[in-house]
Amino acid sequence: MKELNLHSIPNTCAPVALKYLSGKDDVEVTEACLRQGIFEDEIIEAAKLLGVTLIKMDGMKPMEVRKFQKEYPIGKFLVTTHDHIFVIENKTQVDPYLVTENVKRVNAGKKPIPGTRRMLLEAWKVIG
Repeated sequence: MKELNLHSIPNTCAPVALKYLSGKDDVEVTEACLRQGIFEDEIIEAAKLLGVTLIKMDGMKPMEVRKFQKEYPIGKFLVTTHDHIFVIENKTQVDPYLVTENVKRVNAGKKPIPGTRRMLLEAWKVIG
């Protein structure tokens, strides 16, 4: 049986983020996500199954990644844009999609996506 590689599968941003946060392997993360789905409530439940505790940052207004990084420089956060979910840890974006997409864009002669100007809509502080 071929091993999974979540990073190589399109549209797996939620499982990739949960894998990073939980330290679990691809199979465990995939099973948790398949049991729960990949919408907001289901992602929170899948995180619980993987031993990750998330606290929603209620009252957070939409802001650019760079502003979030300045306001919350220390800690681990699960964050969402209008169509994506990824991790910010100690001001560093953990987002394989951004790296992969920018390599494709630069190789095609296009400008890279400005990762710090993306608008974040929601965030959860990672406790465990």
